[in-house]
Amino acid sequence: MYVTGGIGPAAANEGFTDYYDLPNESAYAETCASVGLVFWANRMLGRGPNRRYADIMEQALYNGAMSGLSLDGKTFFYENPLESGGKHRRWVWHHCPCCPPNIARLLASIGSYMYAVSEDEIAVHLYGESTARFDIGSAKIELTQKTRYPWDGAIRFDVTADTAARFAISLRIPEWADGSTLKVNGQAIDLASVTIDGYARIERDWTSGDHIDLDIPLAPRALFANPLVRQDAGARGPDARASGLLRRGDRQWRWP
Repeated sequence: MYVTGGIGPAAANEGFTDYYDLPNESAYAETCASVGLVFWANRMLGRGPNRRYADIMEQALYNGAMSGLSLDGKTFFYENPLESGGKHRRWVWHHCPCCPPNIARLLASIGSYMYAVSEDEIAVHLYGESTARFDIGSAKIELTQKTRYPWDGAIRFDVTADTAARFAISLRIPEWADGSTLKVNGQAIDLASVTIDGYARIERDWTSGDHIDLDIPLAPRALFANPLVRQDAGARGPDARASGLLRRGDRQWRWP
């Protein structure tokens, strides 16, 4: 899998080749494949909240699927290479038109991927401004999410209930989110003590007016390719550029 959540490096079979074969310029990483990865991760979450799948779902959604659609929604990428010589363009239509309806149905149903519910638990897999309604036992629960995520890591949940009810609200704490903090009605919660499989599980008697504040730090972080990815082997970054020489594998490349 590419860092974008793109999968399937080869156009020849629209799929996989050998282990760690992740070319950048010829990467296929079909938009439909990332949509399919979101669907698959969501199905795996049907077994219960687990950050392993929800993090991948978010990664594929933001960086592999949504990037395939233009901001005006009129053109799309069929394939998503990580490098381009300037000739790669979004399509208005394609002779194999699988991507437009796939990305359309994903975005139109995104609410069903954000939340999940069981008899005694509400799980929040994805963060975004929204309102969700649930039936927990005989209680009708409304959960309102207020946030500018992913531009801001501050997330607030307001609970409305027609009657007091005991259940759990589980919030995904992304694996990369070091230093996240959680408060319930203004009282700090020790994340380590309530986190199960990457989700902060808060079980209590909930009533109207209760609120949760989750703060996820959005600090930049470095990502590195697996050393077995030969296409990325030997890159040296700023030091190499400053010296005018970039070593890539056994060849030497000079910056213009």
